[in-house]
Amino acid sequence: EAQGGSRQRLADGSFAGSLQIPSPPPDEGDSRPPSRLRNWEEMAHGRDSLQRAVSSLYRELQHLRNYCILNYTGLVKILKKHDKRVTGAGRKRLAAKPLLMAHVNTLSFVAHDELKRIEAQIERGYAAAFCDANVQVARAELLVRRERGGSATQRGLALGLRLGVAAVLATWLFWDLVVDTRVLPLPSARKADLQYAVIFHLPVYRLSLAVASCFYLWAAACSVWKRARVNYLFLFELRDDEVLDPGAALALGTQQLTLCLLSLLLFSKCM
Repeated sequence: EAQGGSRQRLADGSFAGSLQIPSPPPDEGDSRPPSRLRNWEEMAHGRDSLQRAVSSLYRELQHLRNYCILNYTGLVKILKKHDKRVTGAGRKRLAAKPLLMAHVNTLSFVAHDELKRIEAQIERGYAAAFCDANVQVARAELLVRRERGGSATQRGLALGLRLGVAAVLATWLFWDLVVDTRVLPLPSARKADLQYAVIFHLPVYRLSLAVASCFYLWAAACSVWKRARVNYLFLFELRDDEVLDPGAALALGTQQLTLCLLSLLLFSKCM
């Protein structure tokens, strides 16, 4: 019953009134009571979370429709190749495409009427809640995935460049501190300087590396949660505009790692 009522409200857009969040009055500023400001922020956060969830559901329905079309196309090609390979007097009798396609065309995954009905319900509900009942605008917003911080290609190239710089610095540092010290004979004063650096200065770089590791761990955790379809924003009561996505966390972690490795390399050269 509750599910049926929710679907009906989604179909006719009757839930839109509860999602209309009033804009903050321009003349009040910070004079609003904290409880009113907090309620308004919670409503805005709930609206954004619902908008993201509906958009994600709509895109998954589009993927399901494409999957149905892909299966139907593959079946048609298989039957067509089968009929082409059948030769002889019984070719018309053994042809599989006319017989099977008459049955396949009656299946639900071909017409996917239920899928179209759910998509239409989501479009009408989203339009009533967020787009002033404009279904065309709602359909465009549901299909577009918003990217922050530039396109995915630009962010990928920037992240790859940062990772490459960090890898070069790490290799250089490893060669100077590990390979050279084992291959080249060092005087006792040099060894004493290295021991002093390890005892008194290495904890500082460990702290910097720990900060970079936190960024990497957060990026890994977000990736796992997204793959497992866990709404961590709702669980931890976070806002999407205040949370680092995996790409941004990787970029910041790599930047921190690069600065740490560069500082450690310069310190090793000055010893």
